[in-house]
Formats: sequence, C-alpha cells, structure tokens
Amino acid sequence: MNLNPGWILAAAVAGGLSVAAGALGSHAAEDTRTAALLGTAAQYGVVHAAALLGAAAIGGRINGFPERLLSLAAWLFIAGLILFSGGIALYALTGFTPLVHIVPFGGSAYILGWASLGACAVKLLRAKAPPP
Repeated sequence: MNLNPGWILAAAVAGGLSVAAGALGSHAAEDTRTAALLGTAAQYGVVHAAALLGAAAIGGRINGFPERLLSLAAWLFIAGLILFSGGIALYALTGFTPLVHIVPFGGSAYILGWASLGACAVKLLRAKAPPP
C-alpha cells in the first residue's frame, strides 16, 4: 500500500474544522450547552484527525491483511469524523434535531476503527512471533 494522500487531506480538513469548532465553542457560543457540544466535537475530531494521520503514515509500510485492517480503521475514522464530530457540531450550530440520530453511528464507527487498528497490530505482532 502506498501513502494515502486522501487520508492526509481528510486529517487536515478534520483538524482544521475541529480547531474552528473549538474556537466557536470558546468565543461565539450563545450558551454553555452549545459550547460544551462544540468542545466535544472538537476534542474527538482532533484526536481522530491525528489517528488518521498516523494511519496514513504507517500505511505504506505494511501489506496483506494488516493493510486491509488499517485501511478499514482509517475509513471508519473518517466516518466517525463526519457522523459523530460533524453531527454534534452541526446540531450545536443549527439545533436541527434529526442530526442527533446520526451521532451514535459515528461513535460506533470510531469504536470499530480503534478495534480494527488493534486487530491490525495483533496481526503484525503474530507475523513477527517465532513459530512454537
């Protein structure tokens, strides 16, 4: 697998939007609830932008099934960024309540992304382990 510039771009966009959400929450939110929601969206967004950047950085160094698990993790992080962080931020800014129904899917995507990343690590560790 080669370095994935799409993942780097997604990480850059997510990182920038997360900082913007945090700034809106700190400086422009009309109430504490909106500020807290934007803060949550920003926190999860920045963490997962960094995780996505990490996946892009190591993606060119592995192959086979671990590569597919890493790719799955990256795409799940992107889904989480859109559905969880994006959903919370848009809900905080618009009050459009149907958005809250997509947020749990984004949270699940984040969790499954971390599980996939962990499975990738286990596969890599087993590949390096000496035979019994």
